[in-house]
Amino acid sequence: MEWRGNPNYENWTLGPVVSSMDEFALTLDRAFLTHANFLDRQKEYIRDTFGFAAPEDTAAKGAKSIIDFLRLIG
Repeated sequence: MEWRGNPNYENWTLGPVVSSMDEFALTLDRAFLTHANFLDRQKEYIRDTFGFAAPEDTAAKGAKSIIDFLRLIG
């Protein structure tokens, strides 16, 4: 499956992606070593998705977003 460029898999651009389970351990190790390379993209994704920039109390703001949504549909 080609996920690159597919908006349904945009979150897959936030770190290394495992192509097969044979690569899992190596890819996991690489994720820790290369995290800094993805940090700006991760912050941008959070800002675009939730309307605020990480790491500003993301747990509380995320919870508030969920509560606001549930009130809207409830």
